[in-house]
Amino acid sequence: MFRKLGVLIIIGFVYLNLCGFALVAAGVSETSKVKETIDARYSKAVDMVKAAMISQGIELGKAVIEKEDTRIKGSYPDGRSVNIKLHRINEEKTGIEIRVGTSEAGSEDAKKIMQAVIMESFEQGGGK
Repeated sequence: MFRKLGVLIIIGFVYLNLCGFALVAAGVSETSKVKETIDARYSKAVDMVKAAMISQGIELGKAVIEKEDTRIKGSYPDGRSVNIKLHRINEEKTGIEIRVGTSEAGSEDAKKIMQAVIMESFEQGGGK
């Protein structure tokens, strides 16, 4: 009986350890993202993101454009990946999430891309 109880306790500790590690890893990946809501129609926001990527020297890759969500992939000349997700919030607002690479070091580049998107928004008159 004590043997079974000991095995269950050990399994419980292993399970909690694995879950804790997953939560820490998820927290780190969440900090490397840059999120912003812009005042622009969804279709215009997709065009602004593409223009901002080109202006930053990012090669456009695969783009999956749907009615409510868009995922755009690209890469820098040095091979770092760029993943951008857009989603419609309402008729006049769009949410954008940018991630560069797989580490926190890419958050600075993600911020530069977001700034380029915002500048593109101003150049296009707010995207409306």
